[in-house]
Amino acid sequence: MRNYAGKDERGPKEDGARLLQTLLGSEQNIPEASLFDDDIFSRTCDMIDGRNGAKVIQDISRLLVPSVEALATRNARLECLIESVNEGWNNAIPFTDPRPQPDYAVGFKREAFTAEQLDKLSPFISDFIASGQSYFMTTYYMYFLFLTCEVT
Repeated sequence: MRNYAGKDERGPKEDGARLLQTLLGSEQNIPEASLFDDDIFSRTCDMIDGRNGAKVIQDISRLLVPSVEALATRNARLECLIESVNEGWNNAIPFTDPRPQPDYAVGFKREAFTAEQLDKLSPFISDFIASGQSYFMTTYYMYFLFLTCEVT
């Protein structure tokens, strides 16, 4: 696994280290009848070996990263988030060529921000309806992207 940010010589912040210990020490719910079950895991790997990204996304990705919009139907705290699936980052100022088009991405809805916050952002988000480009938007409806998934 790659570490894009590099290592901080000071180590993790105290609250981050506490959260990590809590997560590691907590019992995790294991889904029943998963493709990751010990008795069929090898068959699962064989099933997707050499297959295209769409097959892997269909069979595996939602087991690793559930749909944030589906989770939001039962958790109001997540309603400020929005996802995109295989959608080009047409509103992002290009930083690579070709423009990114991840299999799955999560960011914030416009409605997640107050009118005052949007006013402060307005110099940076251009005219999002007219395909304006920004460092803070990926699509016309997604701000401050924070998660992407890509099958390679």
